[in-house]
Amino acid sequence: MASATDGYLRRLRKRGYTVPEQRDGQGHIEVWYGSTLVTTTSGSGEGGRGYRNFRSQIRRYEENKPTRVTRKRSRS
Repeated sequence: MASATDGYLRRLRKRGYTVPEQRDGQGHIEVWYGSTLVTTTSGSGEGGRGYRNFRSQIRRYEENKPTRVTRKRSRS
């Protein structure tokens, strides 16, 4: 994982987001807030469009303007 992404994920953890150390089945990182899946990182490299989209999805969620249907975590 790129250093810019690492730093951003640390800041998200401090703001109350949950970023599991393990990745999903495709190797992407999921960002959760409580029981809501906020976004998933793409596979592109540091500084690319995927990283910018990832940051914008977090910003939209914080502005209460989700751009896609969010998933709820199962209670199992």
